[in-house]
Amino acid sequence: VIDLYRDPDRPDDPIAIRDQYIQFVTDIWFTAPTAMMAQAASAHPVGVYLYEFQPCTSYYNTTRPSYVRADHGDDLFYTFGIPFLRDVTGDSWKYSFTEEERQLSLDMMAHWVNFATN
Repeated sequence: VIDLYRDPDRPDDPIAIRDQYIQFVTDIWFTAPTAMMAQAASAHPVGVYLYEFQPCTSYYNTTRPSYVRADHGDDLFYTFGIPFLRDVTGDSWKYSFTEEERQLSLDMMAHWVNFATN
């Protein structure tokens, strides 16, 4: 298993080792349990649906290191329309999401509504 995470071209590169560790931990904490649960559920006569959220939210550009992509729960901002919140005056956006992120939020909300109603 360790060979799946090692980069033979950069065995001593601290950046490569960090990235490999992040991928390993992500797989242990999130990917593997999710895949195992989906596989177990698919043995029953029910629909099983998964998605992986990968976009790096611009809101975190100043607080997260550049190597961190989407974090656990980041999709909730988009699912609940947080990019569309206005400030207290209602004249400007409360958070600095990009137009592309606002469109992603619209798309995700539409997909969830479609999923919930079908």
